[in-house]
Amino acid sequence: MMRCLALVVAALLCCAGRAGEDAPADGWTAAERDECLEIYFRNLDRHISAEFTDEPLGEVSSFLNSLTKVAVVVLGDVGNTKVTVRFQDKPIREVIDWICKEGKAAWTIAPSGPSTIPGKQVVAIVYGSPEKIAEIEKQYPEYAKQVADYRRRLPVVDANLRRLERRMTFEKVEVTIEDLAHFVMAIAQLNVGCLPEVHKTKFVLDCKDERIGVILDKACKASKTDWTVAPHSGAVCLVVALPETIAELEKKYPDCAKKVQEYRKKAEKK
Repeated sequence: MMRCLALVVAALLCCAGRAGEDAPADGWTAAERDECLEIYFRNLDRHISAEFTDEPLGEVSSFLNSLTKVAVVVLGDVGNTKVTVRFQDKPIREVIDWICKEGKAAWTIAPSGPSTIPGKQVVAIVYGSPEKIAEIEKQYPEYAKQVADYRRRLPVVDANLRRLERRMTFEKVEVTIEDLAHFVMAIAQLNVGCLPEVHKTKFVLDCKDERIGVILDKACKASKTDWTVAPHSGAVCLVVALPETIAELEKKYPDCAKKVQEYRKKAEKK
């Protein structure tokens, strides 16, 4: 509990740097910045239902701020732009994308001014004109890259899952998880993160012209492993590992996990 509180305070107030690390101009160490952004991303993955009718973008952003409990800054006149949108059980990031589209605005996450701690800047969700947001992202490229990667995350998950619809055949052959990973990489043409903890796990596969997603389920059941699609080692990829490792990844990236769970449920019905 204390750990969670510490992270939230760090995210909102830009806590003091860790010893032994060089702090950049915004006052954050690289590790603190990464931790803070992941907190923001998890908040933006929360699902909400909302309806806004001819509401100023500034008021809508304040409402979203009350849900996410993260800092928000609205620049210039975009706060007065009226937006009308309705959402049912959608992640907050999609709501933000749509209100920005309606309001002809843009958003990012970046340092936005001094905090209560000397030498530190508050990191916030920043709304502004596309031109202004481009300037901010140029000023803070390390933030801009992670925000861009986050916004591409789910489309990449979708693309990976579509590739799992390709088919393979194994006729009573003994393979290792590492072997299977190489086969999937070659046929589905996607990145596979096969963790060393399961590399040499052996099992027998017997399947004819089946979808790769189904084969993965069978392989994981036979080898007492599991799989998901999530960020790993700097890229979104198919990850095969022990069940507890997959559970940790799914907890860290709940929206990716939701996509995978939906895919697996649909695959069971085919």
